[in-house]
Amino acid sequence: MTVPANLGTPGGRTARRSQRGPAITGVSHRPALPAANQPIRVQARVHDPDGVASVALRYRIDPGSTLLTAPMLDDGTGGDLVAGDVSRAVIPGQPQLDLVAFRVEPTMQRSRPPAASSPPTRPPGNAWFRSANRFRPGALARTGCG
Repeated sequence: MTVPANLGTPGGRTARRSQRGPAITGVSHRPALPAANQPIRVQARVHDPDGVASVALRYRIDPGSTLLTAPMLDDGTGGDLVAGDVSRAVIPGQPQLDLVAFRVEPTMQRSRPPAASSPPTRPPGNAWFRSANRFRPGALARTGCG
């Protein structure tokens, strides 16, 4: 059996960088139980060692399939409260009992395989909320991932 002269670098630094997607954490929306027609602020922390060029909030009104896009900002403007902390975007208020599905999608500074999204798009998933007219004990609007 022939053994190659260069067996690699076991335990050493590899020549290729990781192809993992960015870290997307802390995805949340406020208010948790929005009233009818109340704007909803979505926030997330997005980090990648190679840098993040931009972050988009993609959302749709169920049962529709048309995705709308809002830029998520981290510069202290346009729904973002403080620069340099988390990315934020605002979904316009929706009529009573509308179900809204959303996800966070970053674009990387360096070209590489498709970026991650949160919640992941494979398997299909979105975070979602339902607008309500008022709180009724025993009839909570559901929020979560699905």
